[in-house]
Amino acid sequence: PDDRDGLFDTIQRSKNHYQKRAYQCIKCMVALFSNCPVAYQILQGNGDLKRKWTWAVEWLG
Repeated sequence: PDDRDGLFDTIQRSKNHYQKRAYQCIKCMVALFSNCPVAYQILQGNGDLKRKWTWAVEWLG
C-alpha cells in the first residue's frame, strides 16, 4: 500500500498534461482541510505536507 501514489504525487504528475485532475485533487483537499479539523492540524504540524500544500496552491495562481 505504501507504494501507491498519494494526492500530492497525483497533482505533481498531472499539473502539465492533466490540469483538471490536479485541480480536482486540490479541490478535494480543500474540502478535507475545511471540514476536518484533525486533517488541518496534521497539515499545520507537518512541515513536508505544508510545503507540498503551499506548492500545490501556488500552482493554481
